[in-house]
Amino acid sequence: MNGPNRALHPVDNVNSVASDTSAPGGLLVEFDSVLGQDCQPLTKVSAGTTVTVEVTIRTITPMAGGRARGIADGPQGWTVFTVPAAFWPRLRADLSAGGRVTIRGTAKLVADVPVIDVFAARAHTPRPAPGDVYVAAAQAEHRTHCSNCRAHDDAADSAVIENGESMARRDRRQLGLRNTSKVVTV
Repeated sequence: MNGPNRALHPVDNVNSVASDTSAPGGLLVEFDSVLGQDCQPLTKVSAGTTVTVEVTIRTITPMAGGRARGIADGPQGWTVFTVPAAFWPRLRADLSAGGRVTIRGTAKLVADVPVIDVFAARAHTPRPAPGDVYVAAAQAEHRTHCSNCRAHDDAADSAVIENGESMARRDRRQLGLRNTSKVVTV
């Protein structure tokens, strides 16, 4: 059946179309647009936009200067991500190869390659096993007696609160929202 009289198979007449998923940045990310929450490939998002996406970390490598870089796989593609030195110590535990995490960061272009500059991450942890519950209870009991551990936990909690406030300010600035809590009288 080769030649001009050959019947076309349904797959023969399908045109292959290049998609964003084959190149870095095809990853579908969520971001706030003028019309509300939007979802687009990273390649279509403007540099400087804050994006959020759930990914699986393929690789992550610490670099000189305290930074880290890696590759993340997610919906419809993959991307390169970087973690600035200021955030790497705090995010190191959540960003490990093979881990499933939600990352939040700023979209940027590095040599025409879309990259996410990560400033927040939340690991998706499975349900704790009974042994994990016991360990958590033992650690909680230890913290009630150890002032050093309590001080360390309090410092970590206050850093999270401060970072959340900073992220909220950054989001308000990026969206052009004004802070209405201050009343100015003339």
